[in-house]
Amino acid sequence: MKIIDIMLDIETLGKQDNTAIFQIYAKAIDRNTYETVSDIELKIDIHSIKPELIEMDTLYWWTQGNPELFKQLTEVTDEHMEERFAAVDLYWWIDSLKYKNMTSDKRNDIYLWGNGSVFDNIKIKNFLKRNGFEYPIFYKNDQDLRTHLRTASLVSGLTEDEIKKQCEVEGATDHDAKDDVQYQINILKRCDELIFSKQID
Repeated sequence: MKIIDIMLDIETLGKQDNTAIFQIYAKAIDRNTYETVSDIELKIDIHSIKPELIEMDTLYWWTQGNPELFKQLTEVTDEHMEERFAAVDLYWWIDSLKYKNMTSDKRNDIYLWGNGSVFDNIKIKNFLKRNGFEYPIFYKNDQDLRTHLRTASLVSGLTEDEIKKQCEVEGATDHDAKDDVQYQINILKRCDELIFSKQID
């Protein structure tokens, strides 16, 4: 059985569970090798998002703290799509990974990692739900990178910041979902190494 782990990051215009999302990046990896199986980037036209999903304090944070990045991510290009079409693409991308695995119980073979799961995963679940899709991740398969990082810290004796420092991506842009996902995969791999090495000592 081949297990696929998906690392996810989103950029939002709010902190509530059901809030506006304007960038999604996800990379599916083989946990044995950390090699990329597939990836997807979705840029959403913010004009297609219902205004009531946008939280003004978060919008203010973007426009005041990261105006250039916010403009870069939200300025409408040919890559941007309406929210409902982004939901279609994301749902079928995840679903296609299940069928590529060709296992008898496909729902158990896909794990979705968020940083942490109570932020990214829940928001994605609501994003899909409001666009007519069921959440395609088995309820036991939501994974939390922050919990994994804390475990690695406790096991190794390193602080969480020390572990994260080892995983930085040169030239990466904070709060760009694509760069953040690679950073999070680096953290996942390093945490796995620290936990596994302790187990065999």
